[in-house]
Amino acid sequence: MHIHAISPAVEKDKDPYAKKKEVNYQLLLPLLYAPVLPLIRIGLRGRIPQRQIDFIFGAAVLTALGHAGYIMSRDSSV
Repeated sequence: MHIHAISPAVEKDKDPYAKKKEVNYQLLLPLLYAPVLPLIRIGLRGRIPQRQIDFIFGAAVLTALGHAGYIMSRDSSV
């Protein structure tokens, strides 16, 4: 009984679990949310009523949490 070895070059090309080298831009979105949240409070202070600032801030937080939930729901390791 003779077993044929597969060369490493052939194995690498056929690896179904090989990681793709693409940037996942959805995971970079929190880098945008982080500075925007405090800037909402600082930038809008004195320009519009506080109640409206609170509403805009709450909507931004809910949007960020919704995005986080969406990303986590697609993650199969959770």
